[in-house]
Amino acid sequence: MIRFNLCVSVVAGAILLAVALPAQAALSFLEDFEGPPATGELDVLGWVNGSGSVGRTAGGTLPTIVAVAPAQNISPTKVLPAGMVDDLMVISADMYITGIYDTNGGDGVFGISDGTACCASWLTIGPHANPANPGYPGPGGGGWVLFDGLGGTYRNNITDGGGPGLGSRFLGIGSGELKVTMTIDQIADTVSVDIADIGGSSINPTWTMPLNATAKTSLQSVNSILLQWSDVHPGDLKEIDNISVESIPEPNSMLLFVVALGVMIVKRCRFS
Repeated sequence: MIRFNLCVSVVAGAILLAVALPAQAALSFLEDFEGPPATGELDVLGWVNGSGSVGRTAGGTLPTIVAVAPAQNISPTKVLPAGMVDDLMVISADMYITGIYDTNGGDGVFGISDGTACCASWLTIGPHANPANPGYPGPGGGGWVLFDGLGGTYRNNITDGGGPGLGSRFLGIGSGELKVTMTIDQIADTVSVDIADIGGSSINPTWTMPLNATAKTSLQSVNSILLQWSDVHPGDLKEIDNISVESIPEPNSMLLFVVALGVMIVKRCRFS
């Protein structure tokens, strides 16, 4: 009995210690392009490589101040606060698009990177021509693409079947306002994409692909959000706003480990 009570005391103490440990808080970042100043190019808001091309203006379609399509190839980045890479990262933006880059190549996307030039450290989502598609760079070549430079899989067509190679390619809605979300889950080792109308109603089933070991390693160097327009200007991504990054730690991993360890100790004490 004394030995059992001692075991219980040790387990209880361990659980109390785990509960007392400070939990790592979720982190949030929002780029709403509002300023101050109220107008100007992206560099005035701390973006790099945004000067001279990507302006901000009252949205012609999206409300408030937005970043608008440039007249040349550009991929500006903005550094995120420290500690944003975590177990779960949710990256979203409001987009106004007029097509899927289905006439002459090109792309208009947002995502994350380590701040270096194209494209090995990029993970982006948006309307995007894909050289692997029939008809590229003309009709048939466009669509929605998850570009995975982190894991080396690069252009992955978004489909309506839930994952790579399943169902048919998602070809968008023509012209309209969208809420697009990319979720990186380092616990489940997945990247998923949700495309909804601006009110939040889904217009394509959640699409999920594996987050491979190379991507997980490369992800640790990510420190920036990214915009990219290429080849066709002003292109089909006309406006973008409210780029949000939510970084969420696995909340109960330490506690669950301690509880499981405690159960093992108690069982051993009872039956030894």
